[in-house]
Amino acid sequence: MCDTGCGEQEEMHTKMTQLEDRLNVKKEQLLEKELVLEEVGSLSERLRFQAVEGREETLDIAKTVNEFQARIKKVTRRLMACVSELSMYQVCVMCQVCVMYQVSTFKLLPLSF
Repeated sequence: MCDTGCGEQEEMHTKMTQLEDRLNVKKEQLLEKELVLEEVGSLSERLRFQAVEGREETLDIAKTVNEFQARIKKVTRRLMACVSELSMYQVCVMCQVCVMYQVSTFKLLPLSF
């Protein structure tokens, strides 16, 4: 009777040892995965922080660009106004030159009746 009872106990002991070994392997795998998860969490947190910081920096840059564009438009309008004003003065001067030329030409013409 000991042969069958001892064989079953030995078989149970072998299965228990195998199950304990499998459990230990699974525990090691779980620890490795937890370490990987912790590392991934740390990296994702750093990336999230960089993304938020980048968004704020991008917003600041966009505001600065908008301010410069507004200043450029303002200066361009002022330059266009100056160019228009100079064109008007140029026309006035040309008219005065024409009038002076006509007056001088008129004086030079002999009067004939």
